[in-house]
Amino acid sequence: MKNLVLVESPSKARTISKFLDSGYEIIATLGHVRDLPSKPGMVDPNQEFTMHWSPNEKAQKQLGIIKNAAKHAEALFLATDPDREGEAIAWHVLEMLNTKPKIIHRIAFHEITKNAILNALQNPRQINQKLVNAYRARRALDYLVGFHLSPVLWRKLGNRARSAGRVQSVALRLVCDRETEIDQFKPRDYWEIHAQLKTPNGDPFTAKLDKIDGKKLSKFTLDSEEAAQQAQKRTQQCQYYELTSLETKDKKRWPAPPFITSSLQQEASRRFRFPASKTMRIAQKLYEGIPIGSETTGLITYMRTDSIAMSNQAITQQRQQIEKGFGKQYLPETPHRFKNTTRNAQEAHEAIRPTNFQRTPQHLKPYLDNDSFRLYELVWKRAVACGMKPALFKQTRAELNGKSDSLSLRASGQILIFDGFLKLYREATHESDGTKIDTDNNAENNSETNAETSADNSAETNTQNAKSQADKDSDNASAKEDKDDEDRELPPLEQGMVVELTKTRLDHHQTKPPPRYTDASLIKRMEMLGIGRPSTYASILDVLRRRDYVDSEEKTRFIPTRIGRVMTQFLDLYFEKYVSDDFTASMEGDLDKIAGGNAQWTQILDEFWKNFSQAIGTAQDTETQDIMQRIVENLEFLKKAAGTCPQCQVGALNLRTSKFGLFIGCDRYPNCQYKASLDADETQTNPQHNGSITLPLELGADPKTQEKITLRKGPYGLYFQRGDGTKPKRAGLPKTMTIDDGANLDIALKYLSLPRLICQHPETQQPIQAGLGPYGPYLLYQKQFYNLKLDSEGEIFDIGANRAVELINQKQQARGGTIIGKHPDGGDITLHDGRYGPYVKHGKLNASLPKGETTTTLEQAVSLLEQRKNAPAKYRARKTTKRKT
Repeated sequence: MKNLVLVESPSKARTISKFLDSGYEIIATLGHVRDLPSKPGMVDPNQEFTMHWSPNEKAQKQLGIIKNAAKHAEALFLATDPDREGEAIAWHVLEMLNTKPKIIHRIAFHEITKNAILNALQNPRQINQKLVNAYRARRALDYLVGFHLSPVLWRKLGNRARSAGRVQSVALRLVCDRETEIDQFKPRDYWEIHAQLKTPNGDPFTAKLDKIDGKKLSKFTLDSEEAAQQAQKRTQQCQYYELTSLETKDKKRWPAPPFITSSLQQEASRRFRFPASKTMRIAQKLYEGIPIGSETTGLITYMRTDSIAMSNQAITQQRQQIEKGFGKQYLPETPHRFKNTTRNAQEAHEAIRPTNFQRTPQHLKPYLDNDSFRLYELVWKRAVACGMKPALFKQTRAELNGKSDSLSLRASGQILIFDGFLKLYREATHESDGTKIDTDNNAENNSETNAETSADNSAETNTQNAKSQADKDSDNASAKEDKDDEDRELPPLEQGMVVELTKTRLDHHQTKPPPRYTDASLIKRMEMLGIGRPSTYASILDVLRRRDYVDSEEKTRFIPTRIGRVMTQFLDLYFEKYVSDDFTASMEGDLDKIAGGNAQWTQILDEFWKNFSQAIGTAQDTETQDIMQRIVENLEFLKKAAGTCPQCQVGALNLRTSKFGLFIGCDRYPNCQYKASLDADETQTNPQHNGSITLPLELGADPKTQEKITLRKGPYGLYFQRGDGTKPKRAGLPKTMTIDDGANLDIALKYLSLPRLICQHPETQQPIQAGLGPYGPYLLYQKQFYNLKLDSEGEIFDIGANRAVELINQKQQARGGTIIGKHPDGGDITLHDGRYGPYVKHGKLNASLPKGETTTTLEQAVSLLEQRKNAPAKYRARKTTKRKT
């Protein structure tokens, strides 16, 4: 009898099978074998949150294979991933096995290597019921929120508000809050004065005006051009400056810790523009194993982790690689030890690192595709660099006072003395990862590092409490400018030295709004607030894009759509507690308590459900029109859209809903049927366009009717519109054209002229028209559509009468088929060219020709039709009956 080993994926099974002998049978579960069905009542709050699980359709066949193998297995090893989801899969499988082996083990490993697998088999354990309970609580929470909140959205906001989620809605609120900050941002002007100086030896350097009459200049002291010009004039009048203060100190820059899930997603987004989902797909492949010659092995450790620790064995390998590749001068006396300050970090696993530090990126390059190579190289470099010595800089800061005026200049710069870890790796950004380093080096290093980190963390906390995120981002931009000044290299300077002014430069600046979130910055923000888990970030961002809550046309920045902003405002009004940062983070903390055995999962759910069900009832009982009014009052773009109806000039416009979704409509309906899309006036940004185009965009007037032509965006994409009546003429913009292409009056007039009359058919004298529909260009003749396979949509404006008639005749002939002869029972037998190959037809009976044949005789056709007629029922088309309602 064999031992049965269960893992999640086939690729993981194939890799593990390379390490085990014939006494083990490895089978993949293909993920979760069962889940809560997508219908109401699957979690019952009145029965202690009883959960009604159902097998997944795709897992039914695989589950049968597992059950059959388990009957004959001596022992069962549940080797699913070492996290809550992996523990849950093992629990589900065990629950569904009818006949269980006598010996059942749960094993876990953080890397798919031979040593790790064999070590796990020698150290089995039982299923951790605490982790399972945490999973059940999390799954029940998501179900209760989704299946009770989403129907409220559908009833109140229409079908475009597709769903709400416990974590998804909070992430969307962050995106919408940032958009509100951008809308409300008011830029401020300020000026800076830079002086070009030279030492007695003629060495040039730059300094910035820092004080006037003993008062230090703040960022907005010079907030007008006039004041800045006066300060520049005073600076120019002072010809010589004395160096009164010179401060020089050594500064260390410490390496970043090894990757966790979120920091890997952020860095891959910054460097390679990878969406978080793509990063996780590639990391999964590297974890499960890559064929390298005759060997298949995992290249990185488990990629869903929030721990920055590495095992002692890995640190030993790391230090050997540093000494071998870079020399002893880059190896610290004792290893660095990192401490995680990420909120709600579980630290159940190791950090993401190579399974073998000796497998350098260049060694593996022939076996990896380009994206896999880039991600592996990133993981390898970061994991090696975090164990190298810090970089050492000599930082200089000088203060220079005017000899003839009470002005003070400041010059700063630094020189790299020892590159340390920078020899191998530089982060794509200077943003902190929320971690601090704790070394086992001498006391001086410890005190300096911890002091700097504690100050940074304290400053960040205080700033977060005192300012909005937008202010922080603005301050970060200013800090970056100051850092650029510090990075300059200064010439040799001495205290008391007199330097000469050569020229001045007046720089005008304007504050910028906070940037929209990218994958990297949104993940970082969610991580800082404790929202979600590393394993969920990628799926959350994908849901926002798939459901059109953010603009799917903008791949690098999250721009909330209007339905996304309306839905967020509704949730803020009626479910404020449940879309707040603190509540979502506290729920993650409660799940951790359940996993640690410090809380009962049903008790946590009971406390949540009592208040949440009351909020659901309040929202359901509120009149839809009252909800719409409150939403309009809180969203600026809806305030602008509201007003007097442009059609009847009497009614008032307001946000309205129908079975098709939200729209702007007149309150005198049905007497006035004016409607406007919720997406009207939305700003569309095209990556190929330098600026932004605001829709609807007026392109001009129709030369014949003098009606205005506009470019607009609707639920199905961009379109042209002529006039503003109840049923204006519209024409869709082809998908092959960009928004910039459509911003052209001539193009709009061409497409609004469709369908165009080509000619009268010479035989029937019926009109033939050319048009463009949702499935591409077509010809219209005798109420029949004939799709055209043209090189481009533009050809529908050029096709002539002869070509149109020829195409229609060809299509009709293909539809009617070629007559072979008369059937013995009467009627014609015809030959057709179908989707799956040529076939013959008699009445409603079809019969395919033998494979490879394109023609047939009358006798062969009759025989084929007879065989088809007498075929068993399972080979004939099954009759369908209309289901009774």
